[in-house]
Amino acid sequence: MFCIFFSQHEDTDLPLVVDQIEEVILASQGLKDVSKTLQDLANFAQANRRTSISLSNSQAAAVKAAFACIICGDPMKEPIFASCCRTILGCSSCVEQWQVSHTYCPKCRGVDFYGVNTQPVVGLDEALAVLHNIIS
Repeated sequence: MFCIFFSQHEDTDLPLVVDQIEEVILASQGLKDVSKTLQDLANFAQANRRTSISLSNSQAAAVKAAFACIICGDPMKEPIFASCCRTILGCSSCVEQWQVSHTYCPKCRGVDFYGVNTQPVVGLDEALAVLHNIIS
């Protein structure tokens, strides 16, 4: 709060005080515009915030290999986890196709691969799609 005290004996300072009050009033009128502009800028920055990731070629290759389907070699789609080797194998369609003609795990060659040894990995598709965009 801005307060100015003066007595009746200081009439000569009255024009200066009035000028100061007018300056405060003008400044306060501009604060609304400044506040709105700052809020607009903050919203813009929040909406356009990006995170940059820098990987060397070998790091990008390692990430790409870690999340590539062991059967088709492409980035995994609807990944499947194998409990025999405790790893994510690859695309659900590729693993299903593999199970039609094979009874062993494509990674560890463990037997009894069909059925209960595989589980879908839920919620990883979106992250893998973003990761694919980063390393491609």
